[in-house]
Amino acid sequence: MKIGLIIEDLRVARWQADALATIDPWTEFYLYNCTRSAKRKRSLRHALYYLLNLVAIRSALTAPVQVHRVLRRIRALRDFEAEIDGNWEKLPPDLVKRIRQDAPDVIVKFGLGLLRLPDGGHLATSILSYHHGDPDHFRGRPAGFYETLQGRPTVGQIVQGISNKLDAGSVFAFAETRVCAYSYRATMREAYAVSPLLLNQAIRNAIACRPVPKESSGRNYRLPSNRLVVRFALTMAGHWIRRLLYGAFVQKMWQVSMTNLGPDLLVASGGDCFPEATRWTHLPIPRGYEFLADPFFHPSGKGVLVEAMSRSSGTGDILWIANAVVRLSDNRHHYSYPYTIEHEGAVLVVPEISEWSEPKLFQIDGDRWTDIGSLRIPGVDRLADPSIVRVDDTYFLFGNLAQEGNGVLRLWWSEQLHGPYREHIRSPILISPIGGRMAGRIVTVGDDMIRFGQNSSGRYGDGLVAFRIEALSRGIYAESRVGSLRFTAMRGPHTINFRGDEAVFDWYVERLRLTAGVQRLRTSFQASPVERMKARAAELSRSLDSS
Repeated sequence: MKIGLIIEDLRVARWQADALATIDPWTEFYLYNCTRSAKRKRSLRHALYYLLNLVAIRSALTAPVQVHRVLRRIRALRDFEAEIDGNWEKLPPDLVKRIRQDAPDVIVKFGLGLLRLPDGGHLATSILSYHHGDPDHFRGRPAGFYETLQGRPTVGQIVQGISNKLDAGSVFAFAETRVCAYSYRATMREAYAVSPLLLNQAIRNAIACRPVPKESSGRNYRLPSNRLVVRFALTMAGHWIRRLLYGAFVQKMWQVSMTNLGPDLLVASGGDCFPEATRWTHLPIPRGYEFLADPFFHPSGKGVLVEAMSRSSGTGDILWIANAVVRLSDNRHHYSYPYTIEHEGAVLVVPEISEWSEPKLFQIDGDRWTDIGSLRIPGVDRLADPSIVRVDDTYFLFGNLAQEGNGVLRLWWSEQLHGPYREHIRSPILISPIGGRMAGRIVTVGDDMIRFGQNSSGRYGDGLVAFRIEALSRGIYAESRVGSLRFTAMRGPHTINFRGDEAVFDWYVERLRLTAGVQRLRTSFQASPVERMKARAAELSRSLDSS
């Protein structure tokens, strides 16, 4: 494959270098290096935005990197000086001629500003460019600013084929990341950290002339005035104060309930048919525990498996609640999300243990819990909410890499339950806080397979979405969203599972508790240094989210 790369002064940003590192190392690159581009005019009316950019957007991910340190096979280097066309820039005619002679499969633009295409927009090769914003709503710039100011839950990210209309070209890859209402810096760091994952998909789709169905009809935004930046800063400060007070004095009280509802009815209604809370049966919280969450039906048909938060240790135990309450897991580590599997007549569980271990399989035999070995996933040592489904002779593993957070859902496959697992060619299969983390078992409804994902675009654990898996094989994956579910009188659900016409799910209410912050600190300091660091990151995502 041959890829052209438009850059300036032989440098790219760190996140752009990370994107290039995902491309096949045998790819040949043609560098189109701009040695002189248009000077960006700066106005005093935007002075506070330039200061905000300096302290909030610039980071290690935006620092410059010499492109020769990233690329292995540079076939040619073409220097050029950009031509000026009003607020746009143009490639000089001799460079356009060389590009047509080089005939790269696709060109990636990691330099220059607004680029006007030659010959009225006709160039044999697509030029791909990143835009941090959902073009349905936010075209122009700056990235993430207006989404945060308007209280939007996500920032869109696209790779598009550029045209001579601003941010209106064909979209070849789309993702979205979460807006952190109290920190513009955190919002943009997550956006730039995820951006590299889009490039391979965009290149494949561009070469195949297979755009993503995405409108580009949003408002065209400009740099904010000083007055708007002040308003932005005050808004974020308010969110930060509310978050601090929430973490100190508010506790989430999780509970598990059951009701009569089958997955077919839930999916057919798009989530509108969920029974009222008066028709729920609540599981009692056993003595010595704060709350219950992450429920799964026991494959034997007797009772449910849940995560139970221990009052004494502050960590999660896996309990089997049936006629009696049995603690299955040890009380030395944190366990959650007890995803169940039936394999060769045995009842197995692959729980969430990413705070302290690689994913493992445990066998349940009566009230005994036995570690039967790790899942072999080359290059992966921590996996959040691992979920396995078998289709014909293949095991498919869904999960999130712990370092990537809740919004990047990856997929692996293997011929054996224990592995080794290979990453799917379409992985990551979803990059979004809306459905990008598993929320229960994959279920069959008629001829359809349905996947449930958490909706983490607002408060953690406050709702889920359902996806129909359109195609699942070793070389193909496709899904479409078919419904959503969010309670109104309480928060949730966060996890849901089915057995026949029964559903088990978790939810929570928020209660004022003067010792909530002390409890969080105590839990953190009881862990080992490594577990403490990871638990603190998880706590920031789960428990301190007030915005």
